[in-house]
Amino acid sequence: NTLSILAKHNGFSRQKQEVYLLPIIISDSGNPPMSSTSTLTIRVCGCSSDGIVQSCNVEAYVLPIGLSMGALIAILACIILLLVIVVLFVTLRRHKNEPLIIKDDEDVRENIIRYDDEGGGEEDTEAFDIATLQNPDGINGFLPRKDIKPDLQFMPRQGLAPVPNGVDVDEFINVRLHEADNDPTAPPYDSIQ
Repeated sequence: NTLSILAKHNGFSRQKQEVYLLPIIISDSGNPPMSSTSTLTIRVCGCSSDGIVQSCNVEAYVLPIGLSMGALIAILACIILLLVIVVLFVTLRRHKNEPLIIKDDEDVRENIIRYDDEGGGEEDTEAFDIATLQNPDGINGFLPRKDIKPDLQFMPRQGLAPVPNGVDVDEFINVRLHEADNDPTAPPYDSIQ
């Protein structure tokens, strides 16, 4: 049994590559000869002088393009500035103000819709009840019309008698309420129901 090691790689640099794949081929000189192939994954890490692993990633200061740190910061600042400008442009575009003058083809006031329907005739009048429009107080009592001149001239209201000192307040209010309710010259009573 003899063993020979043939290495065709003379070094691993962390600045060039972080992970290396090393093929391993094992063969013998027997009859028939046998061989096996396997791949060894090698991760190159930075170590201190004591052998303690400090970093196994490609360092940020290693720039294979050859750019300085200042150039990289300037490029990143320009990219961020462009992104901010694009976001502002899109935001302002969404909140675009409408023009003050509307073109004729964009006039929204023209909302004429043509239907091929004709009037419903008598069927249409059954949809509402006229009784809801009538004044229930007007049926029993007299309501003066405002569109025609009255036949009777309104007589001036009689002066109210002065209140004597010994009159009960409740009786006084009831008398005045009765006078107001039966006054023909008073305007019609309005109510919201």
